[in-house]
Amino acid sequence: MPTQASPATENSYLLSSAQFQSGSNIIVSQTTQSAGFSSARAATFDLASGMQLLINAPGSGSISSHSEIDYTFTVDTAFTISLNYDVSLSSPFSPTNVLQLRDMSVNYLVDFSPSADGSFTSAVIGPGQYVFVTALRDSVDGPWTPRISQSGSLAQSVAFQINEVAPTPEPESWAMLVVGFSAMGCGMRVRQRAVRLG
Repeated sequence: MPTQASPATENSYLLSSAQFQSGSNIIVSQTTQSAGFSSARAATFDLASGMQLLINAPGSGSISSHSEIDYTFTVDTAFTISLNYDVSLSSPFSPTNVLQLRDMSVNYLVDFSPSADGSFTSAVIGPGQYVFVTALRDSVDGPWTPRISQSGSLAQSVAFQINEVAPTPEPESWAMLVVGFSAMGCGMRVRQRAVRLG
């Protein structure tokens, strides 16, 4: 598994992969991942996962492959996230591509599994600490028939961008603005009246 330096002190990410199998005559190929950061607010996450099934004898069991990047980040202002993703799911098994954004209480704010290339911009999200999850999964269940050879490959590239949103004035601020403009208007009227009388 590749190791990477954290892009910023408050931000960190974890690369993980796992293969689960039971039964015999099953091979899971290498899983690869990478993460590249152009800044603490912009990143590219690349995943590639492959699975190969070689059956030389009848039997039963299950197999799955899982590749994931969890990016934990902190934002102190309101923001949106923008995603551009390229997805390739070439597998005879059961492939799934996952993109999720959740808070630290595991409430999912964005949760979808695109099966094709596309883009997405979230609604405005408040400041706090969040986890962005991008994952690939593939699975298949037995029983197995002898002399079957199948392989599947999954690939995903996600461009992730944090967009800060200008703060909206609070009701108290609006009230102060209205009072200030009213006072200015009254002052101008008093001056105009004084000029006319003078």
